Amino acid sequence: MRYVDDENHINMCRSVYVDGSFRNGIISGAIIFVGDEKISTEEFYFSVRNDQLSKHRNISGEILATMYAIYYAVENSIHCLKIYHDYEGIGKWASDEWKAKTEIAHLYKSFLAANRSVTCQFIKVDAHSGDKYNSRADTLARFALNTLKSNIDIEKFMNHLSQLY
Repeated sequence: MRYVDDENHINMCRSVYVDGSFRNGIISGAIIFVGDEKISTEEFYFSVRNDQLSKHRNISGEILATMYAIYYAVENSIHCLKIYHDYEGIGKWASDEWKAKTEIAHLYKSFLAANRSVTCQFIKVDAHSGDKYNSRADTLARFALNTLKSNIDIEKFMNHLSQLY
């Protein structure tokens, strides 16, 4: 994974917020690509039952949301992301500060390695601290969990992931 280390390059990145949730074997997540005067804000959410990944609870949702953000970036020729997350592991595994010891961490690391064309900066935000987009991502993840709805083709994405791990 390539990291942003140049201030000018950071300003060219697309900001994206991710969050995840979990209940009764259902994993959910949300992804918000923040817009500006030229680009509209885009919101994505999903819910999925996956017995293998559900043992990691809401961590799975936030990791899946992060991977979907990068997948979406690849599919839409977005080359740089500033990924805002409230689960510490999102950035720590990406930077190798944490060792991958669980199945979900290994999947995440494999995914990052396979998608090096997207440069990422990982920014930890405090959960439930009033950050507008982090709060919105949390709300969307809970919406997906409560309604069991997705506005992305989650099965296609999960099939894509299954080819990596």
